[in-house]
Amino acid sequence: MELITGIVLAGGKSTRMGTDKGLIRLNGKPMVQHVLDPLARVCHRILVVSGNPMYGMFGFELVKDEASEFGPVMGILSGLRQSKTERNLILSCDAPFVTFDLLKQLVLLSDNADVVAASSEKGIHPLIAVYRRTCISVFEQAVADGEHRLRTVLEQLKVEEMKVENDDLVRNMNTQADLRS
Repeated sequence: MELITGIVLAGGKSTRMGTDKGLIRLNGKPMVQHVLDPLARVCHRILVVSGNPMYGMFGFELVKDEASEFGPVMGILSGLRQSKTERNLILSCDAPFVTFDLLKQLVLLSDNADVVAASSEKGIHPLIAVYRRTCISVFEQAVADGEHRLRTVLEQLKVEEMKVENDDLVRNMNTQADLRS
């Protein structure tokens, strides 16, 4: 099987949560660990995009988010620039319910598109997706144009959606109330 790089985005401001989301404990371990565990079963190399050196404790390579004010657009670009593989499984640190099977299925379906993203009844989940390294030029142009919205960048790419029947698998934890639910 082709080598896949995992890229975890952990550089967000976490303004709604009030603290670094990926480091919050959920079911006895940091939320990001719930993402890293299944990712490590699919990917030969994992990069964690973050300006927080605390993420070094997980034993994976840290990549500095080149311009955090661009949000996930720059986070994805920063990770893709450091990747050496054509396909890259990109996840946000606040999606703790992703499974090995979900990630494996995304990779298996990623042959014919620039991006293959999970989707549910709530819509597309572009931070649970496989991105081809060839997307770099589109992300670089978006940053040069000052574009911060990931959905706008995706309009420039061939995107396929993989329907997920169980919405819980793609649920994000953005607030303290999400942690309690």
